[in-house]
Amino acid sequence: MGFKNTPTTYGSVAKTLHWLIFLLLSFQVTIGLLLNKLQEKAPATLEIYNLHKATGMLVLGLVIFRLAWRWNNITPRLPDSLSAPEKKLSRLIQGALYGLMFLIPLSGWTLSSAAGYPVDFYFGLIRFPALVAKDKALADLAVEVHAYLGFLLIGLVFIHAAAAIKHHFVAKNDILLSMVPRRSPPDA
Repeated sequence: MGFKNTPTTYGSVAKTLHWLIFLLLSFQVTIGLLLNKLQEKAPATLEIYNLHKATGMLVLGLVIFRLAWRWNNITPRLPDSLSAPEKKLSRLIQGALYGLMFLIPLSGWTLSSAAGYPVDFYFGLIRFPALVAKDKALADLAVEVHAYLGFLLIGLVFIHAAAAIKHHFVAKNDILLSMVPRRSPPDA
């Protein structure tokens, strides 16, 4: 498997980014739901918030890299067996997923800035500048936007996964296999 995409499959870079971002987003959703239940401002809770924010910034960076990589590579073609509406829906959901993966970290960054909290990358390596001035009303709005976008992302990921499974087991095409890491065949 090469680094770059081919007309029939994604390359190792695209596959690695896809699955790495999926794992990080799964972590983020789990932490986000946990933070929603924690109300106290104990030091341990603040550390969880800091980890959530740092991981969100990592996701933002990886999504930007992934989009740059995508724009500089071909995209494997969808099977001819897909109807025009299916192809359009596939592109729409994929575009929405990219948009959410970009907007959710930005809404979290806005939320932290408006609440007056810094956004640091792991162990204080980088402190990101505030996106907006401290503003309680904006912080309250950003909390709602961040949560709703997160739930929308969860829903779209389930639709995306269900479609991939449907294509593999019902339609019996190679859409799912184009993104699954494969071992190289053994040498003869």
